[in-house]
Amino acid sequence: MDVSILGEYAERVYAWSLNHTFSDDEARELTQEILFTALKELPRLRDEKRFEPWLWALAANVSRKFARTLGKSRAVTAYGDLPEEMICPFEDKSDDNELYARIRQSVAALSALYREIVILHYYDELSVVEIANRLGISEGTVKWRLSEARRKIRKEYTDMETTALRPQKLRMSIYGSGHFGIGSVPFPTEYVRDALSQNILFNCYEEPRGVEDLARICGVPAYYIEDKVKDLVLRRALTEMSRGKYAADFLIITEKHKRYIEKQAELLTEPLADRLADAMQAFIFEADGIGIYDAGRSVSARSNAYLLFIFQYLRSRYNTLSYPPIEPNYDGFKWRYIAYSASEDASIDFITNICTFGGFRHLVYSNLVSRKQRQLMNDADIRVCSGLLLGEGVPDRAAAADAIRKGFIIRKPDGSCSVNCIFISKKQAKELYSIADRRFGPLMGEFSKYAEEFAEGYKTLFPRRLADDVARECARKFEALFIPALKLGWDDGLLDAQQPDDFCDLLVELDRGGNDR
Repeated sequence: MDVSILGEYAERVYAWSLNHTFSDDEARELTQEILFTALKELPRLRDEKRFEPWLWALAANVSRKFARTLGKSRAVTAYGDLPEEMICPFEDKSDDNELYARIRQSVAALSALYREIVILHYYDELSVVEIANRLGISEGTVKWRLSEARRKIRKEYTDMETTALRPQKLRMSIYGSGHFGIGSVPFPTEYVRDALSQNILFNCYEEPRGVEDLARICGVPAYYIEDKVKDLVLRRALTEMSRGKYAADFLIITEKHKRYIEKQAELLTEPLADRLADAMQAFIFEADGIGIYDAGRSVSARSNAYLLFIFQYLRSRYNTLSYPPIEPNYDGFKWRYIAYSASEDASIDFITNICTFGGFRHLVYSNLVSRKQRQLMNDADIRVCSGLLLGEGVPDRAAAADAIRKGFIIRKPDGSCSVNCIFISKKQAKELYSIADRRFGPLMGEFSKYAEEFAEGYKTLFPRRLADDVARECARKFEALFIPALKLGWDDGLLDAQQPDDFCDLLVELDRGGNDR
C-alpha cells in the first residue's frame, strides 16, 4: 500500500491526538508516534479497504502506550488546592489570609521529591497505593515522603493551627452539539476537571488575572501555572483578555443564580401558574391518547417526560429571547462549557443531554426530584433501538448486547427483545406540537413577557465579557419558568408528581430535515 496516504491523514491524526492528550505539545508528540508506527506497520496491511479502521485502532494502541510513558512526568501537573482537612492534623480556628498565603508558599517551596507526593495525595486525593502505582515506587516510600513533607511544614510553622488551601470544585458540563463519550472520544470536560484547572478557572472568573497572581492564590509554582494556562487556552476554557491577563471563557452558576431563579421564576409566573397547570393537565390527557410507545413506564414517568419534551418545543416556538449561534470549537463541534458550583444541583433548572444519529434523537432530562439522569445513548444504541422499534430487527448483535447491558433493551423470557425507552415517531411529534400550540399557545404571549423580564435581571449576575453566553443562558431558562407551574400541578393533584426513580428520557424520530423543531 502506498505510504503517501499517511500524509493525507496527518491533520486528522493530529486532531484525534488533541482530543486524547492534555496539551498541544503532547498532541504533536503523539501524532508523530502514531504516524511513525503506522509507517512501520503499513506493509503488513493487505486489505486497503481496511486502512482507516486499522489506522484508528493503531492510534488507540499507541495512545495507551504513550499515556503510560508520560504518566510519571505528567503526574505533577494535575493538581489544585489542598483539602482543608489535609496536610497536618490541626483544627481550623483562624481565617488569617496572610497565614494561608504563607502556607501555600511553603507547600510550593517543597522540593520536587516531596511536592509531587503532596500534590497527588492531597490535591488529587489519590491513595498511597494509587500514587505508588502512578510513580512506580513502593508504598513505603510514598508513606515516608508524605510524613517528611508534613514534618517540614510543621517545622516551618510551629504556630500553625489551620490549613491553608481551600479548593474550589466545579461541576463542568457542556451544551451545544458534538459526538463525545462514544468509543475513545472523551467529553471536552475531561481535560478541565483536574483540581488545578478548576482553581485557575474559578479564580479567573470574576476578573482577569496573571500567572503570578494565580501562583500566589493557588500556592503553586508559576511554571506549573504557565503550563496549565497554556492548555486551558488551547481547550477554549480560558481566554487572554490583555497581555498576560486571563479570564474564564464560560459561565459559572453559583448560589446567587440559584436563589434568583427560584425566587423570580415563581414570582414572575405566579399570575399564569394556575392556567399553565391546567394547560399541562389537558396536554397530558390528549398526549396519552395518540398511542405513543411508553415502554411500560409509570403514569408519572411518561407524563413528566412528555411535558419536559414539550417545554423545549415551546421554547423554540415562542421564546422571543435571542440565542446567539455557537461558533465551531477547536474540535470542529459547536459547544460551550458551563459550570456549576460543586454544591449546586441546578435547583429549579433541568438539564438535557442529547445524542442524534441516523434520523433519531435520544433526549435525557434530569429528574426534578432526585436530580438523577439516565445514561445517554450513543450512536450504536440508537441504531439498535430504532431498528427494533421500526421492525427492522437487530443489525448488530454486539451493539445489541451492549444496549441490553446498559438497560436500553430488555430481553424477555421467550428470547425476544423490547426497547426500554419511550419512543415518539415523527408523526406523533407533530401531533404533540399541535396539541401544545392549542393548549399553551394562548398563554405564550404573556409568558414570553415574563421571560423577558426575568432575563433582564438574570443577565446582571454575570460578567459583561460573556454577553453571548449570557444571552444563551437566559434563553435556555425559558423552560425553567414552567417548573413552578408544573410543581403547582403536582401539589394540587392535577398532575402525577414525578417520583425519585422515574426515568426521564425519550427517543424521538426526526422529520425529513433532521429536526424535531
